Amino acid sequence: IFIKTFDGKNITYRDVDLESTTVDDMKMLIKDRQGIDPKQQRLICLGKQLEDGQLLNAYNIRDSVIVHL
Repeated sequence: IFIKTFDGKNITYRDVDLESTTVDDMKMLIKDRQGIDPKQQRLICLGKQLEDGQLLNAYNIRDSVIVHL
C-alpha cells in the first residue's frame, strides 16, 4: 500500500494483508512509522474516507492503490 502524506511524501507499506487489516490497524502502522496519532489521521482512498473498524478490502484497496493521509 502506498500512503501519500499531507506534505507530499509517498510511504510504502509492504506485507499488509488486505483481507484482514482494518483501517484502525493501518492507522497504527502509520503511527509507528510516522508518529502521527491515529485520532489525527484521516485516510482517503478512491474519493472515500476510510472508516475505523472496516477492513481495507471493503474499500477495494489493492496493493498498488494510493491512500491519502
